[in-house]
This record gives sequence, C-alpha cells and structure tokens, in this order.
Amino acid sequence: MPLPLAGVDPSGRPTSIDLARRTVVLALKPDCDGCQEFLAGPVAFDGCDVVLVAATPMTSAGSPWTSVVVAPAWMAQAGIVAAPSYTVIDPSTGRVVTEGVALAPSQVATEIAPYLE
Repeated sequence: MPLPLAGVDPSGRPTSIDLARRTVVLALKPDCDGCQEFLAGPVAFDGCDVVLVAATPMTSAGSPWTSVVVAPAWMAQAGIVAAPSYTVIDPSTGRVVTEGVALAPSQVATEIAPYLE
C-alpha cells in the first residue's frame, strides 16, 4: 500500500495525507448516485479516520466534493479499481485490513466494525 496518500485537492493543489491510525478510504466517482450519501455530510466511523478519494475530479461549481482527494495514481498503486468502494488500511503495516463495496455509510460501518481497534 503506497503511503502517504497523495493526490490533489479540489482546487488542483497537491496534497498528501499521512495516515496516523486505521483509515477507511472511500473511493467515489462523480457520476455515481450511490456516492451521494457519502458526500451529503461528514462521514465518520468509530475507531478510524476517513479519507474520500476519486480518480477524476467533480467539475461542477458548488459541488459537495470539497473534501475529496483526487488521486488516480495513488488509487492505481493501491489496487483500488472500483467505486463506490471502501478500503481499510492499517498504516503501521501498510496493509489492507478489509475492503468491499460501499453502498451506504451504515452498511460500511457494520462491515468494518470487526476490523477497527
């Protein structure tokens, strides 16, 4: 798993996120109706950090993508090829703990709970 998580912020500035504890990386895409629930408000899960990533930027003004890191190269290196999906990363080992399809925040919370510290 490539660490830190590197990409660009919504304004196109390079950004890098050091993962300090278990982190859920939610991969989203602009044309995904199912992704909208993850963008509607802050997504938080107990016992971990959350980072939203996408392979392509959302270009419409006023979109809720202000917190999404556009990181196609990082996603490819990490093996994240589908969206919406989630990947739980343990930064102490640089390994994926679990991954799956992200259908709704409550579903992701239930599926990742056994893997959080």
